[in-house]
Amino acid sequence: MTPPTGYKTKRVGGKIHCCRDEPTATYIQNALEGFADNRFLNQKDVYNYLKRYKLIGYHGKPVSVTLGFVKNMLTNEKYTGYFPYENWDVPYQKWAMDEIISREIFQKIQDKLKGKKSVLKPRKYNMDDEDFPFRRWLRCDACGRNLTGSNSKNRSGKRYSYYHCHNKECSNYGKSIRQHDLHTDFERLLNSITPPSGLVNLANAIIQNKINSESKQWKEDMKSRQEDIKKKQAEKQKCFNLLLNSSDEPEITKMCKSKIVELDAEISRLSDAKEKKEISFTESTAKKLERTLEFVRNPTLIWKVGNYKQRRAVLNLCFSEPISYDKDKKFGTPKLSSIFKVFNSFSIENTEWWAR
Repeated sequence: MTPPTGYKTKRVGGKIHCCRDEPTATYIQNALEGFADNRFLNQKDVYNYLKRYKLIGYHGKPVSVTLGFVKNMLTNEKYTGYFPYENWDVPYQKWAMDEIISREIFQKIQDKLKGKKSVLKPRKYNMDDEDFPFRRWLRCDACGRNLTGSNSKNRSGKRYSYYHCHNKECSNYGKSIRQHDLHTDFERLLNSITPPSGLVNLANAIIQNKINSESKQWKEDMKSRQEDIKKKQAEKQKCFNLLLNSSDEPEITKMCKSKIVELDAEISRLSDAKEKKEISFTESTAKKLERTLEFVRNPTLIWKVGNYKQRRAVLNLCFSEPISYDKDKKFGTPKLSSIFKVFNSFSIENTEWWAR
């Protein structure tokens, strides 16, 4: 079984796992989700979107994007990670592969292809426009108001995108900022706050060490509690035996019953503690930390290949508040989010050391 475009295989715990092959997987995800939520009204729109990028197939070779490729992609259930495999007589099930889209989104795509749902025309003015991820987020450096964005066409019909300040009392009013120029400057800003890979690797090593330490301690604690429970249960059994053999001795009977109640309470307490004990760094937490560090390692890539929501996520994950921009002065001094502030708190003198 060959995985569809957007996947690659790797061994995880001795087993083959199909994982996302970036950035192709993100291009595919954006195309599928865009078709489902009507950002792309038809298959031709999806085709035009994918033609802008270089897609790499499972065997590492470029994929030719055609309308046939788009149709097969839109109807390929493998992107959900759930599907049957008739060649092996395997029923519908979850496979060892990453999910690129949810089953709900896949169903929305199938409904749209079958004409079950009417296709709504996009609004003339869309606040969440793919072309303007900075809307309602980037501020004018002169007056502090939010910059907005719009498109214009020249006489030949070619479209240009601009950001501008709408405050008539601002010195920047009427001065347009080319979208391409602003986005290029922002990519430079992202590159400047991206920590050295050596520092990210060190953070990852520290976290993994903490996870391993917590896991080892948790296993030892669980083993110790289990041994204590077994000892208490053995004592309880002895008390039962003594109770059965001393039914005609009131003092011994009373003592045994009291001891059994005490042991029951102790066993219950140990069992509850065993169930409630949790590792600070669970396996799912480790995966979240791994994804976070992967983002910190290269936020510029996610900004370049991401859709509107992913780009907005980059803004909110990198900065603690909106930043200001001036056409000549460029970006002001941004207030970084907590995680980037931690990485950037290390002095420039240490950068060469982290890179070793």
